[in-house]
Amino acid sequence: MQRYKVFINQSVFYFTNNSNNLELPELKEVDSTIDYANSSKEFIGQLIEKAEQKKITILFVHHNVEALWKDFITFFEIRIAGGGLVENSKREYLLIFRNGKWDLPKGHIEKGETIEWGALREVEEETGVSSPRLVKLITETFHTYWYGNSRVLKHTYWHFMKKDTENYTLLKPQTEEGITKVEWCSKEETNTRLSKSYSSIQDVWKTFLIDVAQ
Repeated sequence: MQRYKVFINQSVFYFTNNSNNLELPELKEVDSTIDYANSSKEFIGQLIEKAEQKKITILFVHHNVEALWKDFITFFEIRIAGGGLVENSKREYLLIFRNGKWDLPKGHIEKGETIEWGALREVEEETGVSSPRLVKLITETFHTYWYGNSRVLKHTYWHFMKKDTENYTLLKPQTEEGITKVEWCSKEETNTRLSKSYSSIQDVWKTFLIDVAQ
């Protein structure tokens, strides 16, 4: 990859080999640019701690972005997840309400299953919608959180899916996962609800509108 974008609480870290890989609005949000050739892995760790306490946006630049990324992820336990943005024949979108925010269904990929199959399974389990059809990958997101005494970096693969026939009576929130509502929403309502969701989810929706929903 030419760039990585990671959400750490309200902070954002970019990793790239060239700042031109960022859009102008992204560059305007950058507080500090770090030339990793003149820095160290220990400094990354210090900035992670700072990002967990205070909202900052950092751009890391290095000619070998994969080596830079490898140093960054040593601070985390990596978890792989799959999720879906599901569209029905009325061009409505499937949203879940979990932990006080509207969100998109997603979950961990289980041992032995593909990312695509895991994403489809998670959508079915969390929403009750059976047999959505996988169309294409929208994007990948990275966000961090604490689980017990471990920092976790969740790498989520987001897929565009379609449900060609709807049966609204089948919507069933997976309450054991903290989901209290599942609803089909118009494009306008999805815009409104996801504008108050997590930054990573907003990125998924924006990418979908620009690259997929044409």
